[in-house]
Amino acid sequence: MAVDKYRPESEIERNYAKSLWALADQFRGNRNLSVSEIGLAIAQMSSKRTGRALPEELLEIPNIAENLPKQVSDSFGPFAEYCDAIPGRKILLGILESPLGGGKQYSELVAKDSLTTIVTEALRLDRLKETDEIDILDPTFGAGGLALHVGEHAAKNAGKVRIFGQEINAETTILARLNSYFADVNADIRTGDSLQGSLFGDKKFDIIISQPPFGLRWPTQIAQDRQNGRLDLNDFPLGMPTSSQDSTWLFISRIVSMLKHVEQGGGRAVIFVHASALLRDHSANVRRELIERDLLEAVISLPAGSFAPSTDAPGFALVINNIKTPRRTGVVQLIDLRTEFSRGRHRGFLERTLTEDGASNLRAAVHSIKSGPISRTVPSAHFFRTKINVGRCGLIWPVEIPSDADLDAFISARYDEHTVARIGDAADISTVIDTLTAFERNSKTTSATRAISWPEKRLSQFVTRIHADLNEKRASIPSNPSIKVTGVAETAVDQPAIDESREIRFEIDDKNLLPEYVNGWLQSDNGIASVRRALARLNPHASARVITNTPTNQLRLADEVLIPIPSLDIQRSLAKVDAMLESTQNLLDSSRETVWANLSGTEEISALFEPLLDEGTVRWAQDLPYPLAGALWTMETKNTDTERHAQIFLVWEAYAAYLAIVLLSVLKADSEQNTERADLLDELVRSDGGTPARASFGSWLKITERLASAYRRDLMSETPDDRQEVSFAFAGADTNALERILSIESISILEQAGTLRNQWKGHSGSLTQREIKTQVDHMEGLLSQLQKSVGLAWRKLQLVRAKSARRRDGIYIQQVEVLHGPQTPFRLDEVEVAQMMDEGLLYLVGGTGSIPVLLLPLIALEAAPETDKYATYFFNRFDTDGMRMVSYQSSHASDLHVPSGEHRSLSGMLQKPRVGHGF
Repeated sequence: MAVDKYRPESEIERNYAKSLWALADQFRGNRNLSVSEIGLAIAQMSSKRTGRALPEELLEIPNIAENLPKQVSDSFGPFAEYCDAIPGRKILLGILESPLGGGKQYSELVAKDSLTTIVTEALRLDRLKETDEIDILDPTFGAGGLALHVGEHAAKNAGKVRIFGQEINAETTILARLNSYFADVNADIRTGDSLQGSLFGDKKFDIIISQPPFGLRWPTQIAQDRQNGRLDLNDFPLGMPTSSQDSTWLFISRIVSMLKHVEQGGGRAVIFVHASALLRDHSANVRRELIERDLLEAVISLPAGSFAPSTDAPGFALVINNIKTPRRTGVVQLIDLRTEFSRGRHRGFLERTLTEDGASNLRAAVHSIKSGPISRTVPSAHFFRTKINVGRCGLIWPVEIPSDADLDAFISARYDEHTVARIGDAADISTVIDTLTAFERNSKTTSATRAISWPEKRLSQFVTRIHADLNEKRASIPSNPSIKVTGVAETAVDQPAIDESREIRFEIDDKNLLPEYVNGWLQSDNGIASVRRALARLNPHASARVITNTPTNQLRLADEVLIPIPSLDIQRSLAKVDAMLESTQNLLDSSRETVWANLSGTEEISALFEPLLDEGTVRWAQDLPYPLAGALWTMETKNTDTERHAQIFLVWEAYAAYLAIVLLSVLKADSEQNTERADLLDELVRSDGGTPARASFGSWLKITERLASAYRRDLMSETPDDRQEVSFAFAGADTNALERILSIESISILEQAGTLRNQWKGHSGSLTQREIKTQVDHMEGLLSQLQKSVGLAWRKLQLVRAKSARRRDGIYIQQVEVLHGPQTPFRLDEVEVAQMMDEGLLYLVGGTGSIPVLLLPLIALEAAPETDKYATYFFNRFDTDGMRMVSYQSSHASDLHVPSGEHRSLSGMLQKPRVGHGF
């Protein structure tokens, strides 16, 4: 019986996989067949069943299917039924990834659908016409998924599409021909090395797609012919790299020679490359030729894992066009798709998939050269750099400047007068395809320094000496270096460093910059971010190459570190406060040791620290979102133990509810980008415990435990991408702050509070004043523990209510009410966000320029009568015509009814709308 093609695609593909594995069980042990022979046998059985003839190249191979045991043929029937119901291009991929593939990793042979989408949108194939006849070539064909799928999209608009391919490996060529057979596409695929020459003669192509092998050395013959002067340079019109270490730019140069000439209508290409291809010096001459000929139309940045699951390096798509339109002449479009991919796992490897929104954003970007949220258009000269040497106090380091800049003017703008001077003449112009600096809006490190308007200067213009004996602890500069400075008269090492292998030390001129101020600032969150940003400027693609730990590179790092420079009086004041806090921490540590070593002297130490704690948790309310701060502040206004007893349980209820609602809101937004999170959201939606019809401390706690654990796992990952993804999900919030909010310790304290609350509030009898006092003291003690665990972390993830917005340079400048701390009315501020917020709604905002997270409508801010200007109401339950909300801070109006609109359950509120997507 034929498979119903209208059944859900996921169900059909699951059953296809089951039938494939059943077929694999029959193949296993019968014959020692290679994966290409198994694929050929399946194609032969399919041909016999359908009557569709095999291509001539496959007919020349002996018929393997005729000699297979009967049980194999019998198992083929169910498998064939499901083959009819799935896209033909997925059949070979399924075979390769099943046990039929022998457990090998074939992902590099079959391109991912995301790459197909990128090619389709980048080349604007939707603009093809029925009169167009398109010849598509992939000179590094692999098993052919990319070219075949792109051809399928092109055929939707073009009159006729022809596919050509060249593949160096003979067995892979067979797989490619099988793939074209299963996909029902006629393709001319030949075996041969594209670098050695085209097997299609002088034929030129409209579209060329390629994913050249990474790190492949030049073929021996080409290297020898070049050395002997016998190489035909017409095959490599962009020239050749100066080193034979990597053949990527040989392929690119070769591909340019195979595009149709302008008089033939021109040609376009999309080539997927790794980061090193954009940076390495030995290929700078080829990059320069590409840009000077105005062939580069766009560079698309991709995240790690976007090429294949086993590839963890960031990638790029170069769009080459020899028939640019007038408006694209002399410019190159930079498109950043790194945040437009969902994340998952494939065979244990990180895998990225372009989201539907990402595809839409890419389409919008390539159809316009105007700058937008993910795109910038720069002149071709943007990639040309002049290298010059600068120095001070006998120290010399290189700086790259725009090739059309005036050198003296550049030095004057970069450094204070007479602090740094140019050394010698300018070096040759280099070409680096830089995709990052165009997205930098200004050089300021933080919004705090913008608000204070302190000037920022480069650390290099104060350096007088390098402590080389201390700096050479390792071969390369670490990804998180710790920079320390000393004054001219100071000794280099006052005390051992916590991690000397990370430390880089400089001596600085201390007349205008105090070392104690610099060291304090460099250890702050803003200082650490400045150092990381500086390192990124030196090495924009961290996995592409390692920065060697040399004195020159140490100075280059210092040249990129920006330090805010207040007056000397302010520097002294900040340094004094920093020293005071460090001394206090040392005193605290030593006092704790004294208490537990002697088990005495508690009165002395208590008298020393009690003044610091007089305000208790009142001070913490200033650091909390308003829904929590309001509940906590209300507790502090209670005068009797009985009143405090009732309110402190509401404080814990508020914290559990707010954290759970934040996590659910983040998860819902994150699930649209992240496949793992989508699965988790679906699981929560299906789970009775995950989406309660009536809220309770226990239900909020279950949600918090589950989601905090999921995000905490990625925060603890050694992969920077994982931590960055969590920050992105939480509206760009600082990952260190998120670690504190979601820490095991913080969640454990919340669990303890929940357990005690259930025990004590479930007590049916009356309580004595002593019992009331004991319970209050215990719950307040837990609250103090939570305060120590979470600290100021909630300041990094602020709750805001959106107001009016304006747009500038692709970024939205939006006015908001900051709902933070216990005081009202709420403070007005402006934030920079990548996506405009709807006026009047509540959002979470973390880092500058990130995408805010819309808070689920499970929290409402409403004016309460008499004493409270605003009170926070939390979701309690759904009723027949809306939601019942309760307040944990206002006794005058303790509940509120809110219409729920289309949502009649929390599950419905969490589910995202199903929207179709087509190309």
